Parts: sequence; C-alpha cells; structure tokens
Amino acid sequence: ARILSGFTTDVVFAGRLFKRQPGIVGMTVTGLAVAIGVSTAVLTLVNAAAFRASGIKDEDRVFRVLLADEGMRETPWSYPDYQEICRRATSVDVVASAWGAGEASFRDRDDVHRGTLPRISVMPVTGNYFPVLGIHAAVGRLLTPEDDTPGAPRALVLAYVFWQEQFGGDTSILGRTVWVADSAFTVVGVAARGFEPPGHGGAIPISAWMPLAVNVETAREARDSQVRIAKSEMAVLARKVRLSPAEKARLDVLTAEVATPRPIVDQNRLLVRTKPGVARDQAEAELTSFAAALAARRGPSAGERPPIVRLQSVGALDTSDLWLIGLVTTPAILLVVLAGANVANLLLASAAGRWREIGTRRALGASRARVTRQLLTESVLLGCLGGAAGLVLSLWLAPGLAALVHLPADIDVSPNLAVYLCATAVTLVVATAAGMASARHSGRDDLTSEL
Repeated sequence: ARILSGFTTDVVFAGRLFKRQPGIVGMTVTGLAVAIGVSTAVLTLVNAAAFRASGIKDEDRVFRVLLADEGMRETPWSYPDYQEICRRATSVDVVASAWGAGEASFRDRDDVHRGTLPRISVMPVTGNYFPVLGIHAAVGRLLTPEDDTPGAPRALVLAYVFWQEQFGGDTSILGRTVWVADSAFTVVGVAARGFEPPGHGGAIPISAWMPLAVNVETAREARDSQVRIAKSEMAVLARKVRLSPAEKARLDVLTAEVATPRPIVDQNRLLVRTKPGVARDQAEAELTSFAAALAARRGPSAGERPPIVRLQSVGALDTSDLWLIGLVTTPAILLVVLAGANVANLLLASAAGRWREIGTRRALGASRARVTRQLLTESVLLGCLGGAAGLVLSLWLAPGLAALVHLPADIDVSPNLAVYLCATAVTLVVATAAGMASARHSGRDDLTSEL
C-alpha cells in the first residue's frame, strides 16, 4: 500500500509539472511519437514481409537442397540430376525450379486497348511443384506432371496478387491465351492467396509459373531462331564479290555460331519434402550420397572434394534477407537513439531549472533514491504518452510505406502482438535512459550550491 501510495503521489506531481511546462512536454511527446511511429511502421513491414507464412503445407518438412562446391559456393542442379534423384530417392519427394525467374513482358488480346502490362517475373517449375508443396488453386487448377512434358499445351498459373492487381479477380481469365516473351500460353488457374515461393530472392515478386520443360523448349527455340538468323545473314554476305575486313570478321563469327550453337543453360534449384517418419539427417545423408555418386561419375579433377549437400528450412532467412532487414532497420534504430538523446536533453534542460526545487526537497529529507524515482516516473510517463502517440501514428504510416516500397497487396501490414511488445520495450528503454540521465545530474551532494 505504501509503494502504491508513493507511486500515485509521483504520478500526480508529474501531472502538475507537465501542466506548468506544456512546451517541453509537447516537444518531448512529439519527438518520441515521430521516432517510435516511424520505427514501429518499419518494424511492422519487416515483420510482415520477412516472417509471414509461406502458405506451404507442413512447412517444417520442406527444405531447400543446397549443393556447395569446393569453394562453399552454392551451385545449381541440372535437369537430368533432378530426374535421377526423383527415380532413386526413397526418403524425399523432389521438385525443381529454374535457378532464376526470368523477367518478361506480358500481354493478352485486350492490350490493343489498354497497353502492354508491366514486366513480370515468371518462374519455371516442374509439374509436381504445387502438389508436393501442398498448394491449392484459388481459381481453376495448377500445373500437373502432364503439363511438364515436351509438346504439351503451354499452361500458365498466375500468382494471386498479380491476378487481383491486373485483372481485378476476374475469373474469365481462365482459358485465355496470353503471351509471355512472345510465346503463347493458356491461363489454367491462380495459385492460392498468400503462397510465397521459397528460395526466390528476386526484386520483382513472382507473377506466374510455367512448366520447366517449356522453359527448356523456349530456350531451344530461341537458340534455333538465332541460328536461322545467322544463316540468313551468312547468305547475304556470301552473295557479295568482295568483303571488307569487318564483314570478313562478322562472317567468321556467324560461321562459328552456326557450327557450334551456344548451349542451353540448365540450372535449377531443388526443394524436397521429407516423407512421413523420415528425419532431416536421414534425408540429408541420402542426398549427400547421391551428389557424391554424381561427382564420381563425372570424373572430378584430382584433388577436388566431392560436393556438399545441406538442407535448409524454407522458413529460414537467407543472407540477402538479413542484409535487407539490417539495411531497413538501421535508420529506424538511429532515429530512436536520436529521439532518446533529444528527450534526455530536454529533460536535462528542464531539470536545470529545477535544481533549487530538488535541493529543497533533499534538504527537507528526501533521499537521492526518492528524487530519482520521481524523475524516472516523469520520464516514463512522457515516454508512455509519446509511445501511445507513436503507435497511433504507425497505423497510418505502415500502409503508406508498404505502398511506397510496392509490398505485395496480400501482406498484412497491421501491427501484431510482437510489434506492440517491441515498441513498448523501446519506449520504456528510451524513457528510462532519459530519466536516468536527468537523475544523474540531480544527485549532487552540494545542497548549498543547489539552494
């Protein structure tokens, strides 16, 4: 009861003091509100973007298969590697996606009226990609193994956000023919809302998925087209009686290109889902053995170590995510530190005019601890006012920042309990630190000079 009574007295006294110093109180609360509001909004975006659910069923059983070379750099898998591991693996189900999603233009039959849609990022995946990850369709159907065969009709699955933003959720998109990088595809479905493809580190969100076999087929068609163009240009040069040095050099280049066309780059990432009852270590051991067998079959050079396989949880943040989080949160942290320093300066300026009052209280018997408690109560109350105003401000800032950085529309940017707890902790730390700085300067033992 005595402690509660003393705390109530401190709060009442702090309220009277705030009433006498509205300018300092207003500046302190405003500074804290801006700093905490901005930092809370940034933290909300980081929390929503980096730690949101991927939409994958039983995510704890899904892993990225990282294949590292001798220099510990991640290396891609070839499509034949994927096919062989699918045949031989007994502990996991395997899916593959192209190493990097390709950017391409996107247009449909209505583009003559409304212009070409923005460039999009299309991820080629194997036909079992969605079934193994446990992803369902929001509309229509998803890719199947039958779509991922040479000569099959070219199917395309749209991402939910892209479907909403570009087509307004119109279901008539199903069955429509669209063109991606001058290749015709038929839209067969839309992936479930909230699905985030694991392992994609591109700056542009995934807008659609197409079969991996089509990707290889498209690359082969592009290569064949280049060869045809080279032959046509060679025929034009061959009809000339005399060639300039530049034309001779160009003819040599074209001859080499026709004789040895550039190889098709086949680089893929693998994801695996462990089968029921299979431990992560068991799956990793089987995949390591498989990679070693592949290396031995290819005849590695002398002294080269076999590749190393590691399984990484799809929920873990990679290096690029950590760098991005650090880049975004550092300015917010500096802003909070600066606001705390400004609050401490304001409280020190206020305390400088109260040295006579504090000296009188101490002369009348108040201990240093009692005076410190009073000053801490005042700073914590100021911090609570600034923190509350900052949280209200963050509710308005977070959607604006999300639109500014083009965060996907399906990401919920409303603060959750973790963000509120973090903002509260920051508020209390800043307020306590500022109050301690003020109390330190009020704890002098020379009462005569204070009076």
